[in-house]
Amino acid sequence: MNISIYKKICFSADLFLFLVIVLFAISASSEEQFFSCRLDHDIISFSDNSFQMAVPGPGTYRITIKDETTIYKILEGTIRNTGMVQVEWDGTGFNKERLDKRAYLIEAVYISEDGKRYSDSYSKVSEYSAQAVNYALPSSYIMNINEKKQWFLEIKTVMDGTLTAEWIHDGTGTVEKVSSVNISGGKPVRLSYKSLAGNFVPTPGEYSLRIYDSKNPDYGKKIKVNIVDQKDIKLPLQISEDFMPSEDDDTAEIWRKMMLPSVVVDIGFHQHQKIYEQPNKKSKSLGTVHGQTQALKILELIENWALIGAWNHETGAYVEGWVPSESLKIEKPQTEYGLLFNKKMQSLTVFYHGEVFDTLQISTGLGEKEKLYQETSAGSFLTGYHRSSFSSNGKKFDYVIQYDGGNMIHQIPYYWGNGKKNFSAGSEQLGSKASHGCIRIQAEPSNKEGINAYWLWTHIPYHTRVVILDNDK
Repeated sequence: MNISIYKKICFSADLFLFLVIVLFAISASSEEQFFSCRLDHDIISFSDNSFQMAVPGPGTYRITIKDETTIYKILEGTIRNTGMVQVEWDGTGFNKERLDKRAYLIEAVYISEDGKRYSDSYSKVSEYSAQAVNYALPSSYIMNINEKKQWFLEIKTVMDGTLTAEWIHDGTGTVEKVSSVNISGGKPVRLSYKSLAGNFVPTPGEYSLRIYDSKNPDYGKKIKVNIVDQKDIKLPLQISEDFMPSEDDDTAEIWRKMMLPSVVVDIGFHQHQKIYEQPNKKSKSLGTVHGQTQALKILELIENWALIGAWNHETGAYVEGWVPSESLKIEKPQTEYGLLFNKKMQSLTVFYHGEVFDTLQISTGLGEKEKLYQETSAGSFLTGYHRSSFSSNGKKFDYVIQYDGGNMIHQIPYYWGNGKKNFSAGSEQLGSKASHGCIRIQAEPSNKEGINAYWLWTHIPYHTRVVILDNDK
């Protein structure tokens, strides 16, 4: 056979085989060619992270950002057209959490109207974040201009920066004062009224305080502040009504008791007030309570002394004894939220303006022999300051709110391993006592409202009511 003819035959056979392979590959991947979901840059929290989706026609999509153990965000929606579609995402988690610096798996699923399923998946790295105000929570939503020094704003930003504070009169819409304040990012900070408004003396009325960094103004916060002009009236000490809810109380009664003023000891958050057996500082100490946040029940008042009931910090047991009345003061709770912890059920019920908002799983303190102080004490409290994350025995604890001396409300612990957070140990202990006294909150969003420990940290202001119901033991 002629060599040239042979080569032509071989070339024709090879070309035919190639075309068969290509047609087979096209047929095998026909689903994928009609759908793709791409993010054209690394993940940037608090910024534009638009997904570009190519869709074959009307249908529904679900984009999941996750790792091996945790889902951080789900984007869902309906598409009515064909071709390229843009899905907006700000690069944060379910409750606007900044994503940690590491790799995440992005899984996209598309279901067409005729039931066909398409998918796409790939990894993306979160390297850095844009500036943002994570939270801005006032010490009170009512500010008396005669007591401006007592008012403050708890705030946290992603990074160091210069914030702009605008005081807007709601009645007129006028920006009455603009101030700039430098801030250290990455940790909770308390800003005074003076740092936010200088010597500005506002007229009484409803105001909106807008606070933001001009580098990323869309990720600031706006809060309502009612400014009043009132004389300071010190409430007198008197016999307390029962402020602890019972199992028979309905939602309205629980909320009413939560909103009662608290008698507290006017000493430091971490200082201890002895409870004496007799109205005499030389008598036996029955236990101690912490200052500023732990509510005391006044049972009797005599000259310079108050007979009180409270749960002892050292053992968690309820005791009745005497404290000097001159060391006591009355504090009112914030009226937006209330937190009801049930040690028996190991649950947290979140109230919002008197209604049940959501329920979360928790782990309270596990008191052991010779370590009764680890038991989470029952009682009524007010939240104190927001705190920075801390580590203990190789475990990390985030989203910390102080409420009783050194006892905190915070997220379940996790370990860092292979560049990822491992919540497995803390998650498995939810629903049972496990901590050394603090109250651990679930990291995963709830099924009802999607709240978690981070949500609490960014929504619960100073002096929010905390009620901890005792268990049978």
